[in-house]
Amino acid sequence: KPGINIMPNEEILYLKTILSSVRDLNISISKISFDIETLDLTVQTEARARLMFSLRFNPTLLTLSLKDILGKQKLNTLEYIDFRTENKVFYK
Repeated sequence: KPGINIMPNEEILYLKTILSSVRDLNISISKISFDIETLDLTVQTEARARLMFSLRFNPTLLTLSLKDILGKQKLNTLEYIDFRTENKVFYK
């Protein structure tokens, strides 16, 4: 129904933070998918790398971690960057 939230406000705030971080780093997006059951958000970039996030955890350090990885690796050389584990980042 209109006006009813599909997610708690905290998760909506996390979603906005993640999308703002991706936008602020000028990452071109080709597709975004979200799994409401697992609260996993996947951003497919134009460079073909997948950025995987979880709305279960506060993404405050996300921008710094993502900026650090992109300073070491070019996005088009990566298959994925996985932020779905709290306080850990995996990339390949």
